[in-house]
Amino acid sequence: MNFSLKNVAKLAQSQVSRYLIIGLLTTAISFGSFGLMIYLSAISPHLANSIAVLLAVIFAYFANKIYVFRTEFGGIIPLVLEMIRYLASRAAAMIIEIAGVYLLMELISLLPIPAKALVSLLVIVFNYLAFRYFVFRQKKLPENGSCSTS
Repeated sequence: MNFSLKNVAKLAQSQVSRYLIIGLLTTAISFGSFGLMIYLSAISPHLANSIAVLLAVIFAYFANKIYVFRTEFGGIIPLVLEMIRYLASRAAAMIIEIAGVYLLMELISLLPIPAKALVSLLVIVFNYLAFRYFVFRQKKLPENGSCSTS
């Protein structure tokens, strides 16, 4: 495999790579806010997790629309439909995340951070598939601005 600078730059610009970068940032926001809340306040880990997930969801919509999937603004109706699809997919992911952390903590007695880490991996994969095939379906902006036939 050729690890030239050109290949590294091309990989960094791929949709999956952009998604993983945003996924890491989204996860950092979720973990950071979760950790701050459980270690600096008296709220329960379950409530802290719910709040952390909501903060991450808001960031993820804008980052995925603009940076990862690069969908065009096709008018207010397509935008509203995209937001509805996004909220529906995120609601499903939120249920998976909240229930998953709860079950791992209560049934398997995992600590909050390891439980959240395991569930986050599943949620990242679920979100990519939902975003790619369900949410961001409208016309995409060009990946590199050129019409290459190779």
